[in-house]
This record gives sequence, C-alpha cells and structure tokens, in this order.
Amino acid sequence: MSQLPIHRSSQFSDFGVYLKTIISKTSVSLDRYAFSHTDDYYFFGFIEEGRCRLNIDFKECTFEKDSLVIIRPGQVHRIIDAYNLSAKFLVIDSVLVNKEEKRLLERYGRQEIRISDISEQKQLLSILARRLNCTENSFSKPIIQRLTTVIVGVVVRDVAGATEAQSEQKGNISRYKEIAWEFRDLLESNIRTNRAPSFYAKRLNITVAYLNEAINAIWGTSVSRNIQDEIILQAKRQLVYTTASVKEIAQGLGFDDYSYFTRLFTKVVGISPSLFRRTYHE
Repeated sequence: MSQLPIHRSSQFSDFGVYLKTIISKTSVSLDRYAFSHTDDYYFFGFIEEGRCRLNIDFKECTFEKDSLVIIRPGQVHRIIDAYNLSAKFLVIDSVLVNKEEKRLLERYGRQEIRISDISEQKQLLSILARRLNCTENSFSKPIIQRLTTVIVGVVVRDVAGATEAQSEQKGNISRYKEIAWEFRDLLESNIRTNRAPSFYAKRLNITVAYLNEAINAIWGTSVSRNIQDEIILQAKRQLVYTTASVKEIAQGLGFDDYSYFTRLFTKVVGISPSLFRRTYHE
C-alpha cells in the first residue's frame, strides 16, 4: 500500500515561509493538492473571494469570502474544488509558531471560523509579498521570518476573538471554556488507555454530569461522543498513513477486542476499517 504523501516546508522555501496567490475565475480542481496528503508545516488560507471545498481529517468543509482556512501539521487533507477563487495561501514552518500559539490553534481550530474583517491581515500579507520578492540580501530572510511571526500572532488573536464571540452569543464561554480545553488536552494524551468519561471528570475534579454540561455547551456534543470521535479520527489516520493491520491499529488504540473495534468503526463510519482503507487508496 502506498504511503500518504507528506508536503514539507523545505519543498517551498529554505527559510520556512512561502506565500502563493490563487486567482481563478472558473471552477477548477487544483491538481497538485487534489490528492490526500499531510504537511509538516502550518497552512493559512485567506479566502478573499469565491469559495473552495476541502476535505480535512475526513470531513468536507466549504470556505467562502472572508473565511480563514487553518490546517495544522499532521492533518490529512485535500482540495476538492474551487470556484471563482481569489485567495492567498501561506505556508509557515512549525519553528516560526511558538508553543502557546500552537496550543491556541489546536484549541480554537476545532470550530468553524469566520473572520468578519481580514483587512489587517491583507495589509500584512501585502507587505510580506513585497518582501518575498526581494530575498537577495542577507537581511531579507530574517525580516520575512519576523514579519511572518507577526502575521501568526494576528491570526491567532483574530481566530480566538471570533471563536469567543461566537460562543459568548450562546452565553457559555466564560463558564465552560476552560473545562472543555482541559478535557481536550487530557483526551489527546490519554485516549489510548482511558476511554471512560469518569476518568476525565475525576482528573478535572468535577462530576461526569458537569463535564457533559460543559462539553455540550461549547461543542454541542457529549463527552462520550468526543472520545469516540477522537478514537475514530486516530484510526482513520493510521489506516491511511500506515501499513499496520486493522488488528494492530485496534490494539494500538487500546482495544483488546479487535471485533468490537471493527463493529464500532463500522457503526460510526458506515463501512468497515478494511473497506475504508481500500476506498481511500483507490
């Protein structure tokens, strides 16, 4: 079985920054990105006009005017199509994104993001584009890198602000957000060994009922559903990324009963793990 392609920042730039403008007045499929792949860098897509559809971690997403596309390293994705698209795609090496920004992008990036005003980002991208046209002297590249870190900071601020504004409209962000984020952090590091909601509630020193209340308020789903979704996502990634058998993947995810894992995957996804793997690589 072929391995999932990995795009690396070094393919685009020797200093970790690459900016591309896409303008298309017709419906197109962008061939270079039309197959599923992962990146070792952060990808920011600023949609100025038109729309594009992407499959990100096995979910179809549509991005229209003033949308911000954020793809983190390791996420499986591909472009499905684009229509009347005018956009700027920014590739940023992971070393240019600090630890706190990575944490915030991981937290906020789980929700649909619409930025009401990207004018400031457009101005910064215009400056960056001019700088990228003049990289012949030794001072240019460090300046470009510093400018890029400013853009990352602005994006993180705007994404966080947009997400909090959306949640505040529901009247719940101040009460529940920290519980939800702490739960996600715990889930990512414990999913292979602990799948019981009670484990996470105990670690957070709250009841299962209160944890469910917080998670449902922020993400509209239960704790159990979040746990299940994380298991299925990791299983899908391994089915696509690796040549490990379904049984090995099940065991790696903490399932002693391989048959139960297969039934769970089939119930959630609609097809068996083996068929999912074959279908995805056809």
